[in-house]
Amino acid sequence: MASFFARLVFLFCTLPFARAAAAAMASSQPVVPPPADEDASKFFVTAITARDGRSTIECWQLDAPVQLSASPGTKGASNTQLGDVDKLAYTVLPADFDGGLHNAPAAQYVAFLSGHARITVPGSDDVADIHGGADGLIIVTDIASASTEGHRTTYPGKTPTAALQIPFKDGQIPPHKVVSSGPCPVHQLKRHC
Repeated sequence: MASFFARLVFLFCTLPFARAAAAAMASSQPVVPPPADEDASKFFVTAITARDGRSTIECWQLDAPVQLSASPGTKGASNTQLGDVDKLAYTVLPADFDGGLHNAPAAQYVAFLSGHARITVPGSDDVADIHGGADGLIIVTDIASASTEGHRTTYPGKTPTAALQIPFKDGQIPPHKVVSSGPCPVHQLKRHC
């Protein structure tokens, strides 16, 4: 699975930068310039998680660092070992689809490859606007045993949204620290390509 993630990061990094810029401009996430001392070796990800039985949106920094790959085919590209995973599902959601209020089926990564997902949680004004591509990776851990209501995902726009659902092996959430409540600012999601 490690080579799968290396290929996934390479795929995300080769998408046109214009798409990422357009997604950032269309996003309701704050567009704030990165601090001058921002450490490029940190991997940030928006997480849909749960606290005290309620779903919440947070910005996490994974313990796994961003490094330069030494592997043939990706040598020199940024690479992060995201941990052990189990299974893999490819999902295509129609344009303007409403997934309704639901819990995550498993603690997992969701990699949005194309399209747009808008995630909200009951009782909060936080909104995570996730655009497919290099910045489209999130973590979702608000399973039914952790959150009574879950989160709501809608897929606004005129094109379908394609995503990979990638459960963590044995439900083990990768080591991380919570950086802030709400989604990660766009500058933190740059995958250092």
